[in-house]
Amino acid sequence: TVQCVSGPCPDTLAHPIESFPAIPLKADDQTLLLRFNAPGYRTGMSSYKVTRGPNVMPVLLERAPAGR
Repeated sequence: TVQCVSGPCPDTLAHPIESFPAIPLKADDQTLLLRFNAPGYRTGMSSYKVTRGPNVMPVLLERAPAGR
């Protein structure tokens, strides 16, 4: 899932990555802090500069230690 933590967030809910809502930008480019969660991986947080239109955001998550 992906959750917007700060910036021009559409809301503060966790959403499946394929159905994240549109981001209400008030300027041509703004910065968001996003939290990513996936089973078997540690939670990751990254800051992204986004612009109007589609944005591609690479996400690297670290595998969680076995048994946790």
